Amino acid sequence: MVVTLNKTGRALTLDMLVKPKIDDNKNLQLWAVSHENGDVKSLGLIELEKHVEKNLSKPQWGLIKNAEYLIVSVENPGGSSKGPTGKIISKGLCVKVAGWESKTS
Repeated sequence: MVVTLNKTGRALTLDMLVKPKIDDNKNLQLWAVSHENGDVKSLGLIELEKHVEKNLSKPQWGLIKNAEYLIVSVENPGGSSKGPTGKIISKGLCVKVAGWESKTS
């Protein structure tokens, strides 16, 4: 999975390079893990689609801004409010790129 973020509109895009196989009665949930204290907070459920776009609230954007990494877990319907309870199927470092500009000729 590749997650990209765009500060304009606080947009999150998630591309599943390989679509995971999960039971029909399960959901995928995206989590941010704090760089400061390791707290794990939900960014909500995500659709099992190859390409997902989601606008984040200000609190969700703050979680990602301070995240060391993001994880995706398989959860029961409705997700979990207390942290991942199911299998973690994806985990990746948050890499922040600053000062980058696209230049085309």
